[in-house]
Order: sequence, then C-alpha cells, then structure tokens
Amino acid sequence: MPVDFIIGAAVGAAAVSTRVRQAVRKGLIYGVGSVLTTYDKVAAGAQAMARSARDATSASKDVNGAAPSVTPAASDASASHPVENAPAAPTTS
Repeated sequence: MPVDFIIGAAVGAAAVSTRVRQAVRKGLIYGVGSVLTTYDKVAAGAQAMARSARDATSASKDVNGAAPSVTPAASDASASHPVENAPAAPTTS
C-alpha cells in the first residue's frame, strides 16, 4: 500500500471521529485564547512603558521646553512631593 493512501485513511478516520474532533476543537479554542490573552498582556505592558517614557520625558522639560539644570537628588525629591510642600492648614482655637 502506498504511504499517501495510509496517511489519507488515517486523516479521514480522525476527521470522522467525534473524540478527535472535540480534542482538536478544544485545543484550537485554548490555543487561540492563550494567544489573545498573551497579546493583551504584551500590549498593556507596551502601553504602560510608552506612557511612563512619555511622562518621564515631559517631566524632564520645564515650561519653555529646555532641559532642567542639574540639582541634587534630595532637593528634587522634596521639591516634587505635593503633600510635603503644601501650606499648613489654619488651626482654629
């Protein structure tokens, strides 16, 4: 018997078999679902990286678009913290 005939008979029998069709269908569904989930996670990560890069770029420029002067890291951290630099609330006695 030719090999092509044997392979064709095996594929035909598998296509008619309910178990094989269900297994292939389930595998395709899980495979496509996994690909879509992975794509969503990669796209969300790429968007987050782009957003953080955009924020870092815009934060490093002042109002006129010039690069900021070099200052010590400690003064940068305290100057950019909105709660620590907020004026104290008036007390009523």
